[in-house]
Amino acid sequence: MSLETADSLVGPAPLSVTLPEDSVRNLEIWLPFVASVPESASVGSPVHVQVWAHAEATDTLWVYFKPVGASAYIRTALVRTDTAAAPGFEATYTAELPAQTQTGKLFCYFKTAFRGLTYTNKDKPATVKITGSGVLKRVELVASSTNTTVRVPILVVARAYDLNNKPVRPDSVRWSLVQGEAQLQPQASDPTKAIFLATQETQAVVRADVVKAGRKSSSTLEISAEQHVLGSLSLTADKREISSRETLRISYAALDTAGHPMTIWPRWTLRPATAGRLEVTEDGQFATFVPDTSFFGQVFIEARDSLSGTKASLYEAPDMRLADRGLSVYQAVSHTSGATEATDGEGFRVQLPANPVPEGTTLKLRLKKVVPADVKRLTARFELVGELYNLIASTALSPGKKATLIFPLPPGESAEDFVVGRWNSRTLGWDILPSREHVLGLATEVDGFSEFALLQASEPLDLKQVVLKPNPFSPNDPYGLQIGFRLTSNDVRKPFVTVKIYNMRGQLVRTLVNDQPMPKGLYEPGDPRCLRWDGTTDDGRLARNGRYVVQIRVKDGTGTKEVLKTVVLIK
Repeated sequence: MSLETADSLVGPAPLSVTLPEDSVRNLEIWLPFVASVPESASVGSPVHVQVWAHAEATDTLWVYFKPVGASAYIRTALVRTDTAAAPGFEATYTAELPAQTQTGKLFCYFKTAFRGLTYTNKDKPATVKITGSGVLKRVELVASSTNTTVRVPILVVARAYDLNNKPVRPDSVRWSLVQGEAQLQPQASDPTKAIFLATQETQAVVRADVVKAGRKSSSTLEISAEQHVLGSLSLTADKREISSRETLRISYAALDTAGHPMTIWPRWTLRPATAGRLEVTEDGQFATFVPDTSFFGQVFIEARDSLSGTKASLYEAPDMRLADRGLSVYQAVSHTSGATEATDGEGFRVQLPANPVPEGTTLKLRLKKVVPADVKRLTARFELVGELYNLIASTALSPGKKATLIFPLPPGESAEDFVVGRWNSRTLGWDILPSREHVLGLATEVDGFSEFALLQASEPLDLKQVVLKPNPFSPNDPYGLQIGFRLTSNDVRKPFVTVKIYNMRGQLVRTLVNDQPMPKGLYEPGDPRCLRWDGTTDDGRLARNGRYVVQIRVKDGTGTKEVLKTVVLIK
């Protein structure tokens, strides 16, 4: 075996060479160096190479490199450092190859003379991949709108990209307004963002100068600001119903008084707040609703213009039925689902057992909460407490499976004072269900879904919480005298009510209602249903100053109750 060639292979350890049997001896040859070359480097960064060498090769260590895109090698000497050498070698040498200006491949090999022989790896040079990762190439300015409204702030973002067109984080950003009259405020928490605010109509140019690893790039953006007056505001989304494991993106549409699109800075709200969360973009232009995975029911999302106070709600138009308003979120369970609990976020819960529906089916459970009609809110025997829970299921439960409903109790109340009712549309009354006290309220088990409510037994005929407000009062008061009371009965849904006004001589001055059927419940001052006296007599004349007696009489099949109260009229 001959080692006289100029391009013998390089190795880091002793090389043992065994000669044929007719040779005289075995030889052990030490190769003079071993090199370390990085697999990759970034554009703009020097390429650091390192060599551990035998002492006798120290005066003749060279590195040959071919830059990216070049056709010829360049030679440079390695420099000895006093760092520790690798085992088997006496010296360490380093070199920094020049930073490359473009992506591609850099090739290098090493060469030295040792004990009369030349050693090199020229036939198998090392390859260094020069990448553009993290190396600044360009900057792009983006804004939520480039045609904004005076006094509406706009978020402007500087997006930097490397040579691979991937986003990079700049080391610094300098913002400036090179044209126009406006305020430009960089965000202290994130220098890549700035708030643009025009206080008058203007044509502006925003500039951002970005630095990354010593490389610079700039970009500009034109923004116009005009004077608009908000004419209409609406919210839109691509769905009216989602499952509790979906998300929904909501946007707004704002038109000025001329019907032209305009930009606003909305404030978003969600109710009930326990339904999930709203993820609002920094400029407020969009919101994404992320439900709580256990939530079901109606969700109301609102955007309010910061300047005018005008507001819009998603799916809450005045002409919509109350039960259809808002976004509907449902719970979806299949025949393989484990035990599941759904909640409206305000205390009402439905607990479903494992494997609740037949194989191959999926249950979509919806909840609609509405203000009940009087026929459901008040019956002769019961009064509905709280809300009416309408549970709507896409399929029936499996035979033998039952769901547990848990109703929240009014604060401070005891479960023994309430029952759970299921509405019977045939009898137009409540069927009372077996129930039990639960740590979270009152619970009952059902094998199907319908309209349910928490009920309280009606009290016997009575007038309670009678109040005259204000007292004294003036006919000039906007609402006159308001007569409030709480009406109870366990005999009829609507007892008969009579309210008359007398002077102190016992003469009838005014009859407000006479044997008028009125639904049981509370009639508070301020309630539109509350009875009022405007200070006039039955013949339309204004009553004199002085003290008057208000007689309130109620009756049902069990008897009559009466309350007398005095009031002072002052013109």
